[in-house]
Amino acid sequence: MTQRLPNYVRTYRKKAGLSQRELGLMLGYRDEGQISRHEHFDSVPPLDVALRYEAVFKTPVSEIFSGLYESAETLVGKRVAGLETQLKIPRTDRVRERGNRRKLQWLLSRRNGVENPRTDEHASSAASDGVRPPAAKTGIRRL
Repeated sequence: MTQRLPNYVRTYRKKAGLSQRELGLMLGYRDEGQISRHEHFDSVPPLDVALRYEAVFKTPVSEIFSGLYESAETLVGKRVAGLETQLKIPRTDRVRERGNRRKLQWLLSRRNGVENPRTDEHASSAASDGVRPPAAKTGIRRL
């Protein structure tokens, strides 16, 4: 497996034919200094600037900063495994045990690639509440 660079800002900038100064102006910087620091991995942009990179290049932040994303994903994976181990320890408190089962179910769904996994408890409570969105939000006018 090849090791990824922390980011590919320079690659995307060059591909777009932009100078560091031009890109900096598009992102809201006064000069090219910050762009240079990002390209040389001397600093990581704050979230709002990373999202601006995404908007400029029409490419997800996780691709522009793929090396950083890969490191974050590895770290989170280790921490999720640790949490899962903790949650599997039997509890005498029934409420806590039920909560742990729900979390474990969510972690399993997450591992299997289910987007926005819902627990049985959450799904059943929404259905049984009979809650409807307000008329204004549904576009239905009440008389």
